[in-house]
Amino acid sequence: MIGSDLEYKNMEKEVLSLIQRTNFLIKKGKEIEKLKGEKFNLFTIMNMEEKEVNTHSAFISELLNAKGSHLMENVFLKLFLKMLVDKGISSEVLNNFKAEKSISVKEKYISPTDYDKQIGGSIDIYVSDNKNSISIENKIYAKDQNCQLLRYYKYNTDKNLLLYLTLEGNQASDESILITNDYLPKQFEDVKFENKLIEGCHYFLISYKTDIIPWLNECIKESTNSPILRESIKQYLILIKKLTSTMNDSEQKELEDLIINNRNAAKYISENYANAINKVRENLRNSVIESLRENLGNDFIVVAGYDFPKTPTQIWINYKKEYQKLCFGIESFNGGSDGIYIGMIKESRNELIFNNKVKSKKGDLWIEEDVENLGFDLDLFDTDTLIQLHKNNKNTVDRIVAQLLKYIDKHIDFVNEVNSL
Repeated sequence: MIGSDLEYKNMEKEVLSLIQRTNFLIKKGKEIEKLKGEKFNLFTIMNMEEKEVNTHSAFISELLNAKGSHLMENVFLKLFLKMLVDKGISSEVLNNFKAEKSISVKEKYISPTDYDKQIGGSIDIYVSDNKNSISIENKIYAKDQNCQLLRYYKYNTDKNLLLYLTLEGNQASDESILITNDYLPKQFEDVKFENKLIEGCHYFLISYKTDIIPWLNECIKESTNSPILRESIKQYLILIKKLTSTMNDSEQKELEDLIINNRNAAKYISENYANAINKVRENLRNSVIESLRENLGNDFIVVAGYDFPKTPTQIWINYKKEYQKLCFGIESFNGGSDGIYIGMIKESRNELIFNNKVKSKKGDLWIEEDVENLGFDLDLFDTDTLIQLHKNNKNTVDRIVAQLLKYIDKHIDFVNEVNSL
């Protein structure tokens, strides 16, 4: 905690020095990147850096597929299994898994989603030898879904190894792992007291930073005689290093030494970084709310949803009065590759239909067929985007509001009709 003005000034000098020296390291890294030609990355060019399903799950699943187009059979899968064992993950599935008989698929559909019984859905990456299975829930920036890991754990439970893959090895949220005792099967008797899945027992954490990067390096070594395959994996490795802010070994060592030698300044920056980023996002949402109120007039009630840093953060738009059967919703201002969406949202998960007007599955808040992207890329995790918004967010606000007004004009009659029933 900073007390006197003198302490604050000393901390300010230390922070500025650390930032300047860190910027020098980043600049040096970019020069090396340029010399190696690593700036040219197909995933970046095609705006696919953060697409969980069509980039990350697709690429990893293909490498893990013993029958994959890489034609390396189960070599990459065996390296992956070895990585899990070396990490200390103990499972009969790993002991008995037949890599030579396995196949890997992305978005494995297991059954219709039932939120009451906490079963069903689609597993991001599913590797199976027809008896044993490895289920990977893959998270880049998306939030956990309702009882998501629990639903996947219940599939092929006795022979299934469940992995939770994130950029930094984050814990799963309670929303994903809480158990409803009404539908507690026998295999859950050991966790009934906890009332939720236990990490390290029922599911295991792995990360892109500490697990996938070393695994990809091993895959590259095995691909020496397949230049196109080798370079493709390198391209993906470079992307993962970017998303996890991972430097080359020498630069990483310099940065670690810099942080240790300036630990007070580094701690101060770390503690305030998330707040600063969320403030930029919050200012954007507040500006959108203000502009909407000006454009829509007094007939519409425009309010903020969850407060930052809770996710997702939204804007709710009601006509005439709050808390109607159907309203307009916008989310999320927390960031993510999918951008910001607008749609119509039901007041309650328990509403199944409104007189045959709103036909969406139980548990779905949004009327999915009418959810629309704002029509332009807005990645609120991207550093350059956040810097630009911090300087001036007016152009972005104007573009967002213009799209929202078009959507509201298109659907307002339908919303009013449903709310009048």
